[in-house]
Amino acid sequence: MVLCAWKHARNSGFCSVFVNRFMNLFSPSEDLAVRTLKHVHGTFRRLLYLATLRDKDGNYRHWGMAHVFGDEASKLAAQEAHREVLNEMLRKPLEELWRELAGAEGTQGDLRSQIEALAVSGRLVVPPGCSEAAECHLNSVLHALRELAQAPAGSSNRPAA
Repeated sequence: MVLCAWKHARNSGFCSVFVNRFMNLFSPSEDLAVRTLKHVHGTFRRLLYLATLRDKDGNYRHWGMAHVFGDEASKLAAQEAHREVLNEMLRKPLEELWRELAGAEGTQGDLRSQIEALAVSGRLVVPPGCSEAAECHLNSVLHALRELAQAPAGSSNRPAA
């Protein structure tokens, strides 16, 4: 059964946008990117979100995706996305990551707690099969961001740009 996605178009008898309820038009990776990660703003928050999908044994658990695509496809999609987001984060300059975090809504305490949440996640924040170098790089980025968050506002001895 194909239904019109626009309520007002159903009444007119004309509709060019349809929703197919019997077939998923996305691969598991595309589904995760389009329906979930697109709505999680910022590299830092996407990395934290993907880390929270892992259980204590390091397995990815996403009920909705597992329900639609099956456990294995869901786990592979989450692992692939996790690797991509980690690589994206490690490629960004520290200043850009800091602006992303500082620009997010909330207080300085919220900022510290977000950074701490990633740091405390430990091995779960690093996707399986990640190199030791990438893990060390992430730890140094998190350490630098933690230090920036703890520094009093305006305490830099560098002139403003």
